[in-house]
Amino acid sequence: MKVCCTCKTAQEKSNFHRCGTRPDGLYSVCKSCRKVSSREYRERHGDKIRAQWREWYKSNPYQH
Repeated sequence: MKVCCTCKTAQEKSNFHRCGTRPDGLYSVCKSCRKVSSREYRERHGDKIRAQWREWYKSNPYQH
């Protein structure tokens, strides 16, 4: 069992993404909390993310 640092609930280790830099090999935030924070970030910074993808597509025409 591992406790999520965001929602403070004890969960199975399978509910955490892997992270090679952490001592236990898992992120400190559970998958569901990461999903929520990622969604919120995309909603707040959607224009910036889309602009970065457009730029990447222009600079890497043969990789997509």
